Amino acid sequence: MLKVSRILQADASSVNNFVKEAMRILDPEGKYPMPVIKIVNLSGTRWLGRCTSTTSTVGSTINSVSSVIQLQQYILADDTTLQKVISHECCHHVVISNFCVGQDRKTSLAAYDRDGGHGPSFFKMASKINAVLGADFVTEHSDESYVLTEGTEVYLFMWERSPGDILYCWAARPSAKQITYVKRRKCDNPDQYKLTKTRDPHLQPHNCRIGDGWVVEKPGPLKDSLKELWDNASDLTEQLADKQPTFTIILKQGGGVINAWKADKLTSRIQDSLKMRFKESYEVRTLKSQDQELYKELEGFSSLRYRGRQPGDYDKILKLWDQARPLAYTAA
Repeated sequence: MLKVSRILQADASSVNNFVKEAMRILDPEGKYPMPVIKIVNLSGTRWLGRCTSTTSTVGSTINSVSSVIQLQQYILADDTTLQKVISHECCHHVVISNFCVGQDRKTSLAAYDRDGGHGPSFFKMASKINAVLGADFVTEHSDESYVLTEGTEVYLFMWERSPGDILYCWAARPSAKQITYVKRRKCDNPDQYKLTKTRDPHLQPHNCRIGDGWVVEKPGPLKDSLKELWDNASDLTEQLADKQPTFTIILKQGGGVINAWKADKLTSRIQDSLKMRFKESYEVRTLKSQDQELYKELEGFSSLRYRGRQPGDYDKILKLWDQARPLAYTAA
C-alpha cells in the first residue's frame, strides 16, 4: 500500500497505521481498495496532502476507483497533522468511490462534480472521522493546518511596500537573471528590500519565483511571521556571487564555412527550425557559453536568417566548433 523512498521505517509505520484507521472508520465493510500513499518533497506548493483518483470501467460502468494520496515529507514530523491530512484525503477517496463504483461513468462523475470537492458527501464522511477522533478533527481546511517544520532552505526576497506591508518571492538557487533582479532592486531602494533564507514551506508558493511577481499575504499568522522575519533577519544580498548568464552557441558548417548564432535557450521550436533547414545538408553543433563578448558579437538565431554572423576572430569559432557537440535532434 505504501510507496515511499528514503524515509524512516517508523514514519512509514505511522503513515500505514493512520491510513488503516481512517479506512476502518470510513469503509468498515472493506468495499474499496486502500489508497496508495506517496511521500513527496515539493517546494513551491502550499498543500500538505492531496488525493488524485482514477476510475476503471467495464463498458460504461465504473467497477473500481484507485486513489493516490500524496503527502509532503515535512508533515511526517508532526503526528497530529499527519493523521489529520491522511484522514482528510481518505474522505475524498471514499466519497468518489461511493459515487462511482457500480455506476454509469458519465452520470456518476457528473453527480460527484455537482456535490463538489467539499460538499455534503465530504462532510458526511468527515463526521464519521470526527465521531471517533474528536470534533473538527477533519474539516474543509484540515489538510492545510499550519505546521512550522523545516523544509528545503530557499532564498526569500522581501519588499516592504509600505510600513508593515511585506510582499515576497523566492528562489532555491537564484539564476544570473534573478541575482541581477535582486541587486538592481536593492540598489535602487536599499531600505525597501531584503534578501534572507527560510525553510518555511508556506513561504514557497509555486507561482512566485524571484522576478515573476510578488505574493501578497492576507492578514493572519503568515503575514505576522513575515513582519517578524523582516525585522530580525540579516540581509544576504551582498553574499550572492555575480553569475554570468549562460547561452547556447549554434554552429552550422557547410562548404568549408562555419556560421554561428546565439540563443538564450535551445527551445524545441529552434531545434525544429534547424532540423527543417539544415539537417539534410549541413552539420549542426551546439555549445553552452558564458563569454559575454561573444554574446554581443553574435546574432540571435532566426529561421529567417540562413547565414549567421562570423565574429572577427574566426580562429575562435574554429576552436568552438571543435569543443561543440553535434545537435541531437528530437524525434518527430
